[in-house]
Amino acid sequence: MKELDAIKTNLESTPTAVSVDYWRDVGRTLGKCRSSDLLEAARPLVTKTSLLASPVGVVHNEMIRILLNLGLLDDVIAMAKSGALPLTSRTVSRILGACVRESNKDKFVQGFELFDLACTQQQQVPHMSTFHSLFILCAKSNDQARLAQVKRYMQQHNVAMDAVCHGICLRMDCRAGNVTEAIARYHQLTRDGMTLPVNHLNDFLDDLTESDHYDDAVQIFETAQTNMPIKPWGKAPPLDETAGRLPLNVISYNIMIKLCGKEHRMDEAFKWYEAMKATGLKPSTVTINTMLHGVFHGQFRTVNAAAIYSGLAGLGAIVATALYSSDLSESTGAIGITSAVAASMAVGIYVNPFGVKKAIYPNESGQREPIPQAILRRLDEEEHIGRLMFLWQELLGYGLTPDLATFDILVRTCVRKRHPELAATVLLDATNPNSIVSRRKAKGPSYHFELSLATTVQLLQALVAQNLLPLFDQVFTLANGTHRFQDITKRVPEKGGRGGIRYTLGVFQTPKATALALVKLLNPHMKHSMPSQPISFEVQNSHAVLDVLDAMYPATRALFVMEDVQGAGHGLGVLPLNRQRLQAHFKSRHR
Repeated sequence: MKELDAIKTNLESTPTAVSVDYWRDVGRTLGKCRSSDLLEAARPLVTKTSLLASPVGVVHNEMIRILLNLGLLDDVIAMAKSGALPLTSRTVSRILGACVRESNKDKFVQGFELFDLACTQQQQVPHMSTFHSLFILCAKSNDQARLAQVKRYMQQHNVAMDAVCHGICLRMDCRAGNVTEAIARYHQLTRDGMTLPVNHLNDFLDDLTESDHYDDAVQIFETAQTNMPIKPWGKAPPLDETAGRLPLNVISYNIMIKLCGKEHRMDEAFKWYEAMKATGLKPSTVTINTMLHGVFHGQFRTVNAAAIYSGLAGLGAIVATALYSSDLSESTGAIGITSAVAASMAVGIYVNPFGVKKAIYPNESGQREPIPQAILRRLDEEEHIGRLMFLWQELLGYGLTPDLATFDILVRTCVRKRHPELAATVLLDATNPNSIVSRRKAKGPSYHFELSLATTVQLLQALVAQNLLPLFDQVFTLANGTHRFQDITKRVPEKGGRGGIRYTLGVFQTPKATALALVKLLNPHMKHSMPSQPISFEVQNSHAVLDVLDAMYPATRALFVMEDVQGAGHGLGVLPLNRQRLQAHFKSRHR
């Protein structure tokens, strides 16, 4: 900082008596300003126009770098337009690069104007990085006319477009709806021996995904996949600098996995996932999340149950006819074994019909398909849930940290595949430092439940549907203790100046889940003494909720009076706690 002050003082006192060697020292000093403190210390010096008098280009370059790092792009553009700053190729390239990083459309226009000004002043052709910045500006502003102008300029000066320029053109073609032309351009590039940088290939694949060109994207990706090296067993994965030169990276595989999930091609998604690991690329949390989405959208096979029943009936008639007309005297042993197997199955169904029913229809309520369809769907659900837990173990095995999206899609998938107990186990696993329980323990009272209210309610409803009430209690207690249900807790003004508490339980929908949530929220108010403020619950189908309370928690049901139920609109009702019954309840407890 002392050196910067000395330079500033010297330039202000004797601006014309500065030697070339001194200007070189100034350039070296400015080149050392890399940290935020030194950049800020250099602000008074670089904002002075005295540096523009330097005959050494390094001073101009360092001055521009510091000004751009300080966010003074407007000042740099103003100096360039005024002619005070020499518009060298490097200067124009840097200013255009700064315009690219801006999201303001005015900066795009100023960048194009600066390039036009430089073209009229310069005799030499700009650097290729300048054209890269121009192409990106055209893409960000979606200016096809300006892009055509830049291309003509390059043709006039015999500047060939490189892979980066072609990659940006592909993206603009796709954005303009010319996807077929973009695909033809890409194949022509590959025939010419040109390889797109991996980030531009990723953009192109993403555009093909958005435009529903599944087959073309797969063909392009498979061609690039053939050039990916296979990591030998036991060898370390490629270093970052080596991975940067590969034709594909993790983002490429993420895009293809997303495309496969969109097309309900779960098997293809797992194929690319394993191919990615075979090349030594480590999956990211985004990769796992994308795979989980593919499992979530995995389709179930369907059959015509009526046709199956008809086929079984026809087969039974044929077998019965064959048995009636056949001599079975020499097949006594086979008949005995077959009869024993059939009898044992019948006895098993007779002894444990609930278990058989639970295996086919795990939920107590809801729509039930015919038995053949239900069995087939259950088999698909078991396959999908196995893939889901495999991906969860992969995430932990690679040392990745699950984020909010991971927990959300994992829980929703478990609910959809009718295995909510697995989601609850993941959230409640105290041995896993990535579980919700462990995170709560690490962060203390300030921790907020990471699942959204909608996903939390879905999980609780699924646990109730399968009568997994102990897990329901644990998950509800965890969510309630980590501020999850603050959104459904409201303060309601009451007469006499006292404010009441109202829990809006309409999100729980089903009477049983609503009743269980009501009891869990009411219990803390009933532990010690009578609540001093009115408490009410806004529910769907209030009379059915009271019936469930009457069957499961009669003591709690006794605190409500049917005549006190109030309509809240939209099919909702309000169940207020009856103050007289509350008083009687606490009097009976203290006897």
